[in-house]
Amino acid sequence: MSWHEIGRKWRPVAGWWTVVALAAACGGGSDGGTGPGNQLLGSYQLVGANDDPVPVVVTSDACAPVPILGGGMALRGDGTWEMTLNWRDATNTARVLQDHGRFQQADDQLAFRSDAYGDQFEGEVDAGVVWFYYDFCVLSPGEDLDLAFTR
Repeated sequence: MSWHEIGRKWRPVAGWWTVVALAAACGGGSDGGTGPGNQLLGSYQLVGANDDPVPVVVTSDACAPVPILGGGMALRGDGTWEMTLNWRDATNTARVLQDHGRFQQADDQLAFRSDAYGDQFEGEVDAGVVWFYYDFCVLSPGEDLDLAFTR
């Protein structure tokens, strides 16, 4: 297991309650307002991280700078998602982070649950961009990567 995977194992389940509350607060429509909209489904390419176009070196207070090289995301009609993130570690070794799980949509808000790591994340859809607020740096709890995906 890498440091990234080990660090995620301790993450609290508080984010899951965000998903539950979001699902409970939504209503209407044949899917209860929490299923993915058809216009959202499909494959996306990573175009930005923390408001900068990729490739970009992302810095934070708790982690060493991380070069983000690219990636992609798929959102499927059965409510599942997959993401691939290409990056380089501190030794300049190319790495690939893969994550997957289930997601729900309520209007322009998204809730993601990771089956790979047990985390929960928020996101949103804005003008055709899928924003995914992801916890990459395990040394600082909470989202530290704002990832932008487009078709």
